[in-house]
Amino acid sequence: MLSRAEASEPKLSDRSSDAGQAATTTNPISENDLAGISGGDAVLIDVQTKQNLTATVKDNNITADSVETGAINFGNNALNGFNGIGNFVINTGNNNVLQGSLSVTIINAPTP
Repeated sequence: MLSRAEASEPKLSDRSSDAGQAATTTNPISENDLAGISGGDAVLIDVQTKQNLTATVKDNNITADSVETGAINFGNNALNGFNGIGNFVINTGNNNVLQGSLSVTIINAPTP
């Protein structure tokens, strides 16, 4: 209820249906009472991310005289100047499946 109606206020059925006639006067609700019945100012955020990643490596063959798999090295300043959100999926090996998944949620909450 957004206003406190006087006890003597007529029922809706007793009011005139004339659109030009002023509505029955009611007392406005106080700020404190309104705050108590309002939805509040809290921001509820519910973010759900579901990612299903599947991959298969099967029956792969490497035919070579020599196969070497080595270390991964990042040199000095390798990511110098990198900005933002990165998803680096790095692997050594042969016949591998590499998968990377990244979810980014940006929420701009309303300002009061």
